[in-house]
Amino acid sequence: MKREILIELGIEGLPYNLYDVAVNSLFESVRRRLKDYKIQFKDLKINYSKNRILINFYFLDSEYNKGDIVNFVKNTIEKVFIPIRGLKRSNRLGDYILWVQGVIDQQSLDFSNLEFHRDTKVPFYKMKDTKSYREELSDNNIIFENKKRKEYFLQKSNKLAKEHGGEIHHVDYLIEKFIAEFNLPHPIVGDFNKELLEFPKELVISILIDICNVVPLFTDRGQLMPYYIYCIEKVQKEDEEFQKNKLKTINDKLSEILSEWKLVLNRDYEIYSERMKETKLPERVGTLFDKSKRLMDLSVIIGDYLLVGDETKDNVKEAAEISKFDLTTKIVIDYPQLKGVIGFLYSKNKGNNDIISTAIKSHYKPKYFHDTMPSTTTGKILSLADKLDEITNWFIYSKLNDSTSEYQTSEIRRYASGIIKLIIQNKWSLNISTLIDDNLYLYIKNGNMVLDTPELKTEIYNFIISKFREDVVKNYNDYCKLDMLLGKNPNNILETYEKLSEGDTDERE
Repeated sequence: MKREILIELGIEGLPYNLYDVAVNSLFESVRRRLKDYKIQFKDLKINYSKNRILINFYFLDSEYNKGDIVNFVKNTIEKVFIPIRGLKRSNRLGDYILWVQGVIDQQSLDFSNLEFHRDTKVPFYKMKDTKSYREELSDNNIIFENKKRKEYFLQKSNKLAKEHGGEIHHVDYLIEKFIAEFNLPHPIVGDFNKELLEFPKELVISILIDICNVVPLFTDRGQLMPYYIYCIEKVQKEDEEFQKNKLKTINDKLSEILSEWKLVLNRDYEIYSERMKETKLPERVGTLFDKSKRLMDLSVIIGDYLLVGDETKDNVKEAAEISKFDLTTKIVIDYPQLKGVIGFLYSKNKGNNDIISTAIKSHYKPKYFHDTMPSTTTGKILSLADKLDEITNWFIYSKLNDSTSEYQTSEIRRYASGIIKLIIQNKWSLNISTLIDDNLYLYIKNGNMVLDTPELKTEIYNFIISKFREDVVKNYNDYCKLDMLLGKNPNNILETYEKLSEGDTDERE
């Protein structure tokens, strides 16, 4: 006998870009509590939409009283910790919960003794049974399954793109943002002045995607079109005034930024180089100039491990040297989302080869776990070096300023996901511990710093591995198997990932 359980957590005040962090922590907490309670289960799934997290699974061949289930849910929630700095209320998921409700088949669970309720405008729908509740949410334009929200948005978007003679290219990370922020993400087509197509395509695309958060349309030959798709809640699709204001905001921002970018080309690189020596970034040690020197050295070290040729090492070294200068330009200071793109355009204008220029633009990729990869080996090596250095610098800064590294930032979490994706997709057999050692040595060598390297190394390693577990388990849902493989391959995440993919767990040992 199997019995379906559905638990809903009403959420308010937690930023939407942290829902996946909370859900990953919640997933592990649920799984562990189920095993602690010796509850046999299957098909554990956690979905989320705006203001809701829904936990769904099946009991197997056992009967449990409803009081035990309520206690199980309460104890599970209390264990969920969100390891992000600067959260509005606290780092406990429980402090963002408006209500808890649930059913086992058609039997309601009583969570009235849990003190989560707050005055709120978030709509509440009473759960009676799993089927009717899904239907009621759907009737109110709420699809709680992430996969179905994504399918809805993509189906409607592709249809709109075809109607305008275009198509959508790779913007997975932006679509993931939409399905986290909206109950039912609905696409609308907007357009901009065709004259803006005379500006560099790379710049226009970056402004549309990274700043305006809209999906550009392309012809079947890859040419940018004067159309884009933006996202609204489906309930707003008849609100013409809202859509008019939304379009104006997007188009004004596009024109405003494009009017500034050419000022970058009016200065010689020596001016930017001097600025780099004076420029420090928040919550980091050293200057941009110091970072460029480390990236040059670390990129060559990684190139040696990967056995790349001398030409590639020369390209990556030159790209590393100039990869950060655009962070000193006014346009990137005002709009950090354009970093890399401005450097790319400047590098092209000054006559650098396409490999170097493209690496400057693409080394920030992948920005998110769903982002695309740099297209060249030079860009990939520089990307790995940059992300590892950012994480190392952040841990050093935290240590020197007595700031606990238990509370991370969304930014360094993205860097860790980027490292993981680079290693796995490129099938790089790299030793994580050795890379961390190499990077820490460069801080001591070039920065005349005295560091507790063993402690720092342990913290950096544990952080990257914990993020690896978090990202990989999304597809495999088995922490036990993953942890066993990590125990056998602690420094080679590629080998661990491949054995997990193959189902090779060596359980007989």
